Amino acid sequence: MFAVFADCSVLFIYRNIFDVAASYNSRANNVNDLNWARNQDYTVAVSDWNESLKCCLDALNSGHKILPICYENFFDSVDELRHIYDFLGLNLLEDHLQKFQKYVEEAKNLNVIRKDSLSGKQKADILMLADIGSYRRLRDLA
Repeated sequence: MFAVFADCSVLFIYRNIFDVAASYNSRANNVNDLNWARNQDYTVAVSDWNESLKCCLDALNSGHKILPICYENFFDSVDELRHIYDFLGLNLLEDHLQKFQKYVEEAKNLNVIRKDSLSGKQKADILMLADIGSYRRLRDLA
């Protein structure tokens, strides 16, 4: 993307690996999801996740304008929205703030009903394969 749009600003939203892996499993097990391969399970999620973190960190180290946004923090408070608007040089309008507050409330409700669908073995596999160091570096930058 930076080769085509050299001076662009990028919002990079990343999420904890366990929720990403659970999402991949859910889609892989959903026979009605015709756009998802059955073998794209949690192991593929870890590989994709690791690669995305590496690409983001490499781009940041190259001086590109990227704002890493932790998904879990983003839907925790409106302060994250303010941070994004500041990064993009935009004015945050009261109307946008009020609409976002509704999304924050919806996210809290989703977290209450979300269940842990990964087995203990899958979690152990994820911990062995996930690049937690890169995740920590992004968290430190966010």
